[in-house]
Amino acid sequence: MSAWVDSAAHSSFPSLDAIRAEFPSITGERASGDLFFDAAGGSQTPRIIAERITDYLSTVNVQLGAETRSSLESGAIVQAAHEWLGTWAGAHAAPGHSATGHSAPGHSAGAGGETHAVLIGSSASTLLSMIAAATARAPIEGRDEIIVGVAGHESNLAPWLRLESTGYTLRWWDADPVTGASSLSALADLVTERTRIVAIHHVSNLTGVIEDLEGIVRVAHAQGAAVVADGVAYAPHRLMEVARWGVDAYAFSLYKVFGPELAALAATRSFLGTLDPPNHDFARGAVAGSFELGGASRMGCAGALAVGEYFAFLSGSKPPLAGVGADRATVEAAYARIEALEAPLTERLLRDFARRPTVRVLGAAEGGLTQLPTISFVVRGWSSKEVARRAGRVGLGIRAGHFYAYRLTEHLGLDPADGAVRISLVHTNHPSELDRWESFLDTIAPLA
Repeated sequence: MSAWVDSAAHSSFPSLDAIRAEFPSITGERASGDLFFDAAGGSQTPRIIAERITDYLSTVNVQLGAETRSSLESGAIVQAAHEWLGTWAGAHAAPGHSATGHSAPGHSAGAGGETHAVLIGSSASTLLSMIAAATARAPIEGRDEIIVGVAGHESNLAPWLRLESTGYTLRWWDADPVTGASSLSALADLVTERTRIVAIHHVSNLTGVIEDLEGIVRVAHAQGAAVVADGVAYAPHRLMEVARWGVDAYAFSLYKVFGPELAALAATRSFLGTLDPPNHDFARGAVAGSFELGGASRMGCAGALAVGEYFAFLSGSKPPLAGVGADRATVEAAYARIEALEAPLTERLLRDFARRPTVRVLGAAEGGLTQLPTISFVVRGWSSKEVARRAGRVGLGIRAGHFYAYRLTEHLGLDPADGAVRISLVHTNHPSELDRWESFLDTIAPLA
């Protein structure tokens, strides 16, 4: 059992060494010794996640809906997970938060401050595909256009592209061929009174560049369009504020935020009301019952709640009761700790890349509010796949490819078959790990 779980209180943030000690794959007896530099593909998990899933499977692992103690406890875990995921995502509007945006007839613009419901699924790709299909089954007269971002992950592109066969017109929001970022003014030129959905990424999982989601929402809502955002690459690094942003639907993957193989989507109830849910007619009613085919993973919900316990540890606060999650103040403090640990890593990576003349970084030129520690690059004279292979042989866990940002990879002038090299860090990475990283880079991209 983790030492901090039963402790009375924490007076300060834990040290980086104490944080890393909670991750068996990093510091445990069976740790491989590899350096985990591919967090954007999936983060490591603290031991509390496995413990809580084991607890669930060992005690109340039964289907919901019965009147037995085990079934009722199992149901309480699933309900608590939905509530906790909403708190985590900032999906609960603050008192007095006024609505923003404008709605077209028969359509909700998902005004800021509106109540959001949380849907749980196996992956963000699955949830976004379900939302797109539910959109197609419920057409709105005069709303027959969908905007997608060329810089997005395929999970929030392909489902909408398939809607072309149902009569929708797809319009592409372009990206800068150097930075990979997209212009709000260009979006404003695309959005019209016929736009139903703007499907966009919050952060490019290739470049790590943060888009202006609030600005996107303002532009879309001014024309009565809804925004469906992919927050997978954002959630591990920065505080989510779904209600404040006013976004209609926002998806993120827990297995990339130190949790189990699970995903969540927070959506306004009015937006969900414009869709045709996928579940059986007789099973519809509550939001979860209408949209969660087969129900949420029960053991996954137990693991999701444990992320709240980990956040309490990160924040230096007293851990919550098991099976409850954490309050919003704890989430905010945890992300403050995360950002403080990550910022120097991002700055160091970019500073080092700038000293290597054969390296081309894709995206922002320097760290700051727009750049997360997910950075892709190419090395002149080297295949990206070969760079990744050589790194893997010395225990550096990076990868190469298009990372499902296939269209952006092409847009940046790269062959998707080889793509770029990506290094993606999180708060558990130690600065000393970058010593090994830089020594490796010296062998393929010498300093100027």
